[in-house]
Amino acid sequence: MLWRVTLLLISCYPLAWMMNIAVINNAMFAPINSTYWLGSLYGITSRNQCICQCYTNSNCNTIIYYGRYQICLLFSANLWQGQLQWMATSENTTVISFSNRSLVSE
Repeated sequence: MLWRVTLLLISCYPLAWMMNIAVINNAMFAPINSTYWLGSLYGITSRNQCICQCYTNSNCNTIIYYGRYQICLLFSANLWQGQLQWMATSENTTVISFSNRSLVSE
């Protein structure tokens, strides 16, 4: 199982950093519609791993990474389809959005 995760990260990591992404530290994203939620992933140890998980899901546009709890929340909504809320730095949250995702998937 570990080799599959490693292979996924090796193949995905360079692709995610070639894309234009918005990174907003110490923030929370709340989409205007709850149907934009794609899922929650637990045990995600880094922001890069969370980005990779979103990149491999063609419906994912925005993520919230909770570094303190190692949770990655995936959303199909773009940033403009929700609200940002500032969080305390102790929560270690980051909102990440693939700003040109629709252009890449065409």
